Amino acid sequence: MDSKSNSESESNNENQFENENETDSENEYENENENENQFENENENENENENENENENQFENQNENENENQFENEFENENEFENENENEIDNEFENENKLKNIKQMNKNQLYEMPLEEYNKFLVDEFLAHQKLIYQTQKDYDFFIYAGKEQKKILCHQLTLNSRSPFMYIRNHSQKNPHFFLPDFEPEIVEKVIHFIYTAEIEINNNNFEKIYQLAHLFILTTLKIKIEKEIENFIKKQTKDFNPLEYYFKSCDIGSRYLMSVCQKLIGDIGNFIEKDKFGTLDDKNFVKIIKLIYSSDAKNKTKLFLDLAKKFKESYEKTRKEEKEKQEKEEQEEKEEEEKEEEKKEKKERKHESIQNFFRFVDDLKENKGIQPDLIYSFEFNSFLPFEVLITILNNKLVDINEINQKKAKQIKELNDRLNEIKKSIQDDKEKKTFQKSLEDYLNDKTKDTLPFDQVLEKISFYKQDERIQETGISVLNQLSDKININKFRDKNLRGIPIILEAMKGFEDNENIQEKSILYLNKINFDLNDIQEFKNINGNLSIETALNKFTNNENIQNLGKKLLSKFNN
Repeated sequence: MDSKSNSESESNNENQFENENETDSENEYENENENENQFENENENENENENENENENQFENQNENENENQFENEFENENEFENENENEIDNEFENENKLKNIKQMNKNQLYEMPLEEYNKFLVDEFLAHQKLIYQTQKDYDFFIYAGKEQKKILCHQLTLNSRSPFMYIRNHSQKNPHFFLPDFEPEIVEKVIHFIYTAEIEINNNNFEKIYQLAHLFILTTLKIKIEKEIENFIKKQTKDFNPLEYYFKSCDIGSRYLMSVCQKLIGDIGNFIEKDKFGTLDDKNFVKIIKLIYSSDAKNKTKLFLDLAKKFKESYEKTRKEEKEKQEKEEQEEKEEEEKEEEKKEKKERKHESIQNFFRFVDDLKENKGIQPDLIYSFEFNSFLPFEVLITILNNKLVDINEINQKKAKQIKELNDRLNEIKKSIQDDKEKKTFQKSLEDYLNDKTKDTLPFDQVLEKISFYKQDERIQETGISVLNQLSDKININKFRDKNLRGIPIILEAMKGFEDNENIQEKSILYLNKINFDLNDIQEFKNINGNLSIETALNKFTNNENIQNLGKKLLSKFNN
């Protein structure tokens, strides 16, 4: 009877295992044999059941409320992840395929697995979860700032604490979620963080030193061992020409006793390396490392090897020092030459300045002496003051008599006076132009309450017709002034500024602001039949059409320009 009851109970348990996710709570066990289900129901949903054995149902019931099998529903967000990361690297796609394979497994397949294979399956499933967490970077609560540029890397404190003893101690001693690693490049930090999550990392000859140092900081012993084994495997595959001393030096730098031992075995007779100068550049750091290598080897003539090494180190040091000294002397010489060039430029500039000052003094003397000529005259060609006789001789490449010298004196003095007047006039014109430009800008910016005379503004705009800035500012002022006065009271087209406006439009066809302000101004003028004919005679309509074709995206130009043309066409 008991045997029959047990058989029925086991049968019921098997049916329950297969159907346990079809409803929310109908298939929970309430009988005394719940302890037998512990092997099948490893989950953590403590709020669903009232006894200890039911707590372990979470492994297959963590998504009970979704009425689906745990292995069919566990990664329902996977499609979203695939859409967001379709351009990720190949190993991410491999992880997705692994997740899909896990998803497609049913319970029967899991039961049919040998225990050893099932244990591997559990590890694969865990790592697949970790990779998914790393790739999606959701729910992060910790920030690592890598490199001098402080690139932010998103992490999960729980994962860091569980994998790195250093991070565990650090995060339990302070609650600051921001951690800075300025001495490690972002790509190195990202590789180590990737390893913490996935147990996978790419190591090569260029990055293993920095990765090892960071692994040492994080106390990631497994990563350090992996690096050592990877480099050991690489070293042992090298040809006879391979020099293991290079990797011995690197092993010393990162503090890997294991790799030092591997390299030491490959080095073998250190005396042979010293004799054949296989250590490359023997700087002070490598010198100390080789000394340690000598005294940790089985060599019997250690003292002799040390003396030979010291001799070679001296030769190498003196050679390096000589090269450095020559390089330094060369740099100093180049710097000195550069300074001399700068000094020469400075002196040349000073001489030029002094010559200009002498020129003005010469002109002043010329005026004060009322035509009595001084002995020196400024030569623009030679940029200096020369005696008349010398200057004339140089210019003519011949000797001349005194009469010819005096004639050329007078001619050159006249040329100098004319040149001086031109310079002064140019300076004065430039000063007046700047003053006028400032008055226009002050008026536009409401910095002055004075109203500018309309006719004077027109006159100045016409005078400075080659200056684009004055044309642009001046036409803007004309528009404002035209709102305050009735420009149509002037019957003469010149008084209304029509030719000046059209000249500005033709002169600066690419200046959109000039074109727009000009068309706006012309729209304020009442054209009679005579005005229209005169406007056409000076090709005014052509200027409007040019602006319309050039600035198609400017609504003001398009609307006002077409409106203006319609006046002439009607």
